[in-house]
Amino acid sequence: MAEERIELRQGTPEDAEFIARNVMRGMGHEDANPPMLNILKDICAREDTLYSYRHTRVASLNGVPAGSLTAYDGGIYAETCERTWGIFASKMGQTLPDVGKETKAGEFYLDSLAVAPEFRGRHIGSILMLDGIEVAKNQGFTLVSLIVDKEKPGLQKLYSGLGFRPDGEILFFGEPYIRMIQDI
Repeated sequence: MAEERIELRQGTPEDAEFIARNVMRGMGHEDANPPMLNILKDICAREDTLYSYRHTRVASLNGVPAGSLTAYDGGIYAETCERTWGIFASKMGQTLPDVGKETKAGEFYLDSLAVAPEFRGRHIGSILMLDGIEVAKNQGFTLVSLIVDKEKPGLQKLYSGLGFRPDGEILFFGEPYIRMIQDI
């Protein structure tokens, strides 16, 4: 059996569809409908949105994209969030509920992590998380944050095992999430 080789790299515009699928997975939508996926793909291909390829690290297993983590400076959140979800709502022709405030200035936010189903169970998610923390350190941050669905205790345990601790609750699209932080 050949040894599996996991490589990490910065996302590119060509990764937009893969990133879009993973953002949808990260939000609990394993099978995104085509219109939503196409809108999100356009958002991921841009440089000025939350889910931009510029904010995304991609993990490949033996050269095949397997997972991604979108993460960024919390200081850009308010403006970039409004732009991102404004584009989405406009293209969907509807008004979206209040998104909430996932992060803030002074922290590096690990926004959207997902591994494609066929690559799960190989620690790719943990590798991406550790890489995200390293990126934060290299950018001079001393605090990393994320939110996790209250209904996913396995993820809460994973993040706790990586050094995160609970820091209250927030509402994301009207649903309660646990905010977790880590000093780095």
